[in-house]
Amino acid sequence: MRTEWRGNIWLLVEFLLISLIIWYVCVNLYGLYLRYNPSKGYDFNNIYVASVGYLSPDVPSFIQYPDDEIYDAYRRDFDNIINRIRQHPAVEVVGAGHNAVPYNYSYNGIQLAAVDGTDTLYYQANHRIMDANVMRALKVQGANGESTEQLIEMLEDGKVLISTFDDAAAETNEVDMGLPERLAGKKMFDGQSSVDVAPALINNMRRNDYESAWGGLLVRMPSPQSTTGSLIIRIRPGMDREFCEWIQNERLRAGNIYIANTESLKHQREATEQPYETIILRMSIILVFMITLVFLGFLGTYWFRIQERVPEIAIRKAMGATNFRVGSRLWAEGFIIMGITVALFVPLMVWFIHSDYFGQLIGGLPQRGYYAIAITVVILALLVLAGIYFPARRAMKINPAIALKEQ
Repeated sequence: MRTEWRGNIWLLVEFLLISLIIWYVCVNLYGLYLRYNPSKGYDFNNIYVASVGYLSPDVPSFIQYPDDEIYDAYRRDFDNIINRIRQHPAVEVVGAGHNAVPYNYSYNGIQLAAVDGTDTLYYQANHRIMDANVMRALKVQGANGESTEQLIEMLEDGKVLISTFDDAAAETNEVDMGLPERLAGKKMFDGQSSVDVAPALINNMRRNDYESAWGGLLVRMPSPQSTTGSLIIRIRPGMDREFCEWIQNERLRAGNIYIANTESLKHQREATEQPYETIILRMSIILVFMITLVFLGFLGTYWFRIQERVPEIAIRKAMGATNFRVGSRLWAEGFIIMGITVALFVPLMVWFIHSDYFGQLIGGLPQRGYYAIAITVVILALLVLAGIYFPARRAMKINPAIALKEQ
């Protein structure tokens, strides 16, 4: 091995550089893996979101209602559209809400405050408005097993629902995971008025399956005077096509209100997750390329070394060396190179993980970096085994008599 030290140094440098790249890819893929988790406690299958549009006064077909009848007229038109949708045989339930579903990247936040002894507790939340039928459409369940109807009863009693914190948030931030339980059932202040928090907690709802929830979730019923921007519709299984064709051809309108657009929540989800899936694809391609590069590097290097070592291997086998010892010697050389690489790679990564650069470039807690180190070392070990396997097999098949005769 000492006679091949130049080649080993270049192999060592290549191994170290590729180890750094593999670690970077692994730490990012592992972070996405940890965060990926669809919101629990909800059923987003067969859900469609219909955007509600309102005619402007400059449209010729705009209906000018008397000032004292505007609210009642709009409320009547709105209920008319909901009832027409509800009567379609494909529709299971339809409700009205604002920012009621995920995958829309809503930043509609709210902060609740409560006094606990001498401390003031703050609860940051994504604000979502849902009527009873939206709760039924999404099949919202309590974090401790409360049914949808039990939660609706609390909402209709004038309370608001708050959620647990996302488990993945603890991987990237310092979060008091027990705070929601301490606030359940308390009276809090939302910046304008006091609100009664329901004693039951619901599970958090993410904006995206790859993005951990940045805070909690607050759900309240729409006020009687409020208007909504969307209808949440649950379709019966297997009837999506009939519903889509009907609502597209029907062009629903009542008075100055109409359905502007209808899209399945599945399509919205695919659109918001495409950037993350593109990142995963690119990272995976880089990882496969790096692994292939290392594999071919070891394979080519040791394949040529076997050709140069034929007489040496033949003499060793003639002196009684077994095939296992011949192969083990080659693998030992590879693992020595890997050991030196790991001895340089691990301290460098530990320093990087505890530096400010890790938080700026990677984010997350240091544990993620350590897991990526372990994954990288395992990948390197498997590459050494695989890369030297075929040259080792060739070396073990050398016939000493034939090899020495040719010499």
